[in-house]
Amino acid sequence: MERALGKVLLIDEAYRLAGGQFANEAITEIIDSMTKPKFMGKICIVLAGYDSDMDRLLQVNQGLSSRFADEILFRSLTPTECYKILGTKLAKSNISLPAFAPGATVVVEIENYLQKMSELPGWGNARDIETLAKRMVQVVYQTNTSGENLAIRRDELLKCIKEMLAEREAKTKVVFQTPATSSQPMAPDSITQEPPSFKAGNTAATQPTEDSVMADTESTPNYSSDEDDDNPHSSRDIGVSDETWTQLQKDIIAMSDAATLHQQRTDHLEELCRESEAAQKSEQEGFARQKAADKLLSEQRLREQLEFEAIQAAIQQAKDEEARRLAEIAKKEKKELMARLQAVWEEEMRLRELERLRAAREREERENERRRVEEQMELMRESQRRDQVAQKKLREMGVCVAGYQWIKQSGGYRCAGGSHFITDGQLGF
Repeated sequence: MERALGKVLLIDEAYRLAGGQFANEAITEIIDSMTKPKFMGKICIVLAGYDSDMDRLLQVNQGLSSRFADEILFRSLTPTECYKILGTKLAKSNISLPAFAPGATVVVEIENYLQKMSELPGWGNARDIETLAKRMVQVVYQTNTSGENLAIRRDELLKCIKEMLAEREAKTKVVFQTPATSSQPMAPDSITQEPPSFKAGNTAATQPTEDSVMADTESTPNYSSDEDDDNPHSSRDIGVSDETWTQLQKDIIAMSDAATLHQQRTDHLEELCRESEAAQKSEQEGFARQKAADKLLSEQRLREQLEFEAIQAAIQQAKDEEARRLAEIAKKEKKELMARLQAVWEEEMRLRELERLRAAREREERENERRRVEEQMELMRESQRRDQVAQKKLREMGVCVAGYQWIKQSGGYRCAGGSHFITDGQLGF
């Protein structure tokens, strides 16, 4: 009460104060404090919970009804709204609904089924529609394996809705039974029904919790979006502006993209390492081939030298003009042969040098790329370490009493609820 002075004190699941020694003491303390000058007119108290459970809570103490006279009831979605949400959910999986004319018989039939489900206890509104959409996605992919022109047929659509309605009706018969009438306050553990509407005193209401005995997590109302499903603590705080909330959602997406980019770069570095090992192996094989070629060239040169010596001996042995003529011819042929061999050898050396330079450039480029990726990964690891230090400081500071996750934004951090912002300077960065 003292920490909420000048603010709003929201008591979620307030119906749990309907029974138990400590719960009764808490109710008595709340009523007593509201009449004290220290708190009267200086604090807004909101009791939030399910409709029928809140009615039982107000009967626990006569002073509650007079002090919490304002009520806000949240209605369930209409069948038309549910059908529109169903189309949106399926569109995210690139699946289209059949095109029905407004007021067509099948549209009326579908809306009647949705109306029946919304009248059942534990109807989850948008969350149950999302569950229905996931079931339809499974049906479509089972019947269409090509992944093209995905659309759910009319018979499949009606079958999924009928099956879900039958399942919910069966659960209702087993779990949602009419509680016995009792004049005693209802203990928190005895609550077995979760009505689809909420009730809150004064100005606000909160979403239901997990106290229902239904094991099925789809049995409680939930109007959260897909982003909220991924981050259960990202419910929008009261008073957060649209601009702040939009920026916060963008930063959450950016944080997810950064993690994806980190994984991509890690995969890229591993690919570079594999390529480097393959290139090194190829280079070693090239050296082996070059060594074999050098050996063959040396043997060829040795044979040529022996042939040259044989020619020289023939020249020396020539005693007459014919011998000298033959010797001159042999000398000429040798000279031409040596010239050809020299040209071949020079071309071989030139190609070998070009190959060596190319391999050296590739090794240098691979090494530079590896160092660049390692530097980027080190910067990312440093950023993660800094973020961990910041998250630890933020938790120790206790600025966000709701315990929301802190999201990095420009110049500081904002809690996932959107109400609190801590600058980098306040964190010592």
